[in-house]
Order: sequence, then C-alpha cells, then structure tokens
Amino acid sequence: MVLAAEGILGNANEDTQANAFLGDLDSSLPRFGRISGSLEQAPPLSAIVTPPEASLRRSAEIGVDFPTVGEGAVATTFRSGREILPTLFCQALTRTTRTPYSRSRIRLGNGAGLHFDDGLFVPLDPSGALDPTEAPAVPEINALDLVTVSFAEVLGQSEKNILGKSRLVVVGIRPAGTRVADVDRQASALALALAAPRIRVLPEPARWAVWLLAAAAAAWLVFRAKRRTILRTGSILLFLTFAASFVAFQSSLWWCPPSMPLALMLTGIVAAIFIGRPAKPAGDAQVQTGEKAS
Repeated sequence: MVLAAEGILGNANEDTQANAFLGDLDSSLPRFGRISGSLEQAPPLSAIVTPPEASLRRSAEIGVDFPTVGEGAVATTFRSGREILPTLFCQALTRTTRTPYSRSRIRLGNGAGLHFDDGLFVPLDPSGALDPTEAPAVPEINALDLVTVSFAEVLGQSEKNILGKSRLVVVGIRPAGTRVADVDRQASALALALAAPRIRVLPEPARWAVWLLAAAAAAWLVFRAKRRTILRTGSILLFLTFAASFVAFQSSLWWCPPSMPLALMLTGIVAAIFIGRPAKPAGDAQVQTGEKAS
C-alpha cells in the first residue's frame, strides 16, 4: 500500500539546486536506483504540504502526489535539489510489478521512459510525465462500501468481480461537481501503463546461439572473405544482423542485447582487414592461363 502525501511544485523556470522541504518524510521517501538523460527536465518540488497521518505511516509506503483538477499528464518523478525521486504513481507501479528501486530505471529527456521487471516499459514525455488520455476504461466502485464492517454483504456481484480481477486499487475522493479528479487521472494512467506490451529479453541459451552465429560470421570474414571486399561484406553482414533484430523486436518484442554480437562482428572485420585472405593478383592468373594454353 502507498499513501499519498500532497506536494506543491516550484517554478520550473528557476535553475535552482535547492532541496525541497520534505519534513520528517525525507528518510521515508524512496530513491531511483538508475537514472539517465536530462535530469533537469523533472519538475522541481517545492514542499510537502499535507503528509499522511503519523499513525498510518508505519504500515504503508509514502508517495508524493501533485493533485490537479481537470485534464493533464501524471508526473512520474520530481526533483529535489540534485536528487530524482518517484511520485505516488511511480511507486504504485513499482509495487505492482514487484520491481526493487535498485532495478527500476528512468530516463528523462529524449527517449524518456520507465523500465520495470517483467519487461514493462512505459514511454513518457521529456519531463517524465504520462498522458492518460488514451487509457483503457477503468471500472469504478463506491469506496465507502469497502470501509463498512460487512462490506461483503453490501457489494453486489459485479463489484465483487471487479475487486477479484483487479491487480491494483486506487482509492481517492472526487469533489462534487468535478468531472475529472486526481484519482481519475491516477487510475487511468496506471491502467495505461500496465496495459503496455512487455519487452521480452532472449533467454540465455538463445543469446549464446546468437553469439555463436556472430562469432562464426566473424571467423568467416577472417579466413574466407577476400581482404579487398572485407568492408563491403562486413557492412552487409552488420546490416542484415540489425535488420533481423529489428524485425524480431517489431513483430514479437523479442530483444537481444547487441553489445556482444556487435563486438564480435567488429573484431572480425578489423582482424580480416589485417590478416584476411588476400586476393590473387590478376597478373599471376594470366601467366598460369598462358602456361596451360601452351
């Protein structure tokens, strides 16, 4: 369970390294383990203004949220001085996917996104926010029925089915007269993130097979390809390798780390340039032909 602590954002135009006022929650808030990209793109937090009740903090994790009324993107991270911290939304995803913060990754700026276990990748805008406009429909029940003593008797069968199938439950308040509240945006953004396709990394035996194929191609370049055609032949093999990996990723989201195959192929090309099989001189071929003819 993650409890919300309401925070207010600072002026994004100010280039300041001042730490936000986190109060006694500073040591309770988690930190990302792996961060890359343009960190200054993250929105700066000014202060936490409404922390959860002290009696509830011992049994739950604390997450910072910036509630706004109306349409808008949901922030996944914020900046406090030189630190980048996850928001309530990001912490809910981390707990749902059971990804330790030491393994969760976030990138800001160009190519921004969140990486979690089980191959979950959530694309973000450069500031690290997610627009829930295209989110799937989120089922809704009255949360007051969940706090009654005998809520099993109050809930209808359809509501019980909703709770039974749900991986994540978002509890919040929708003020009267509000069409889209913060709880709606949070729930829609979480549904959109969890509906993202999983990127599957090739298992280790398959990776070894790819490495052996790359090593075999590199050995062929060294011992069989002619030295004067090494660059052209090597470039063709590299292009075919990347084309095959691109097609596999686009069609079924299979991903193979390219560092090892690329290193093997480049090593083969460089070695073939210096010690590859030289081409036979044209003059020698003419002399041999002439001797046979005589």
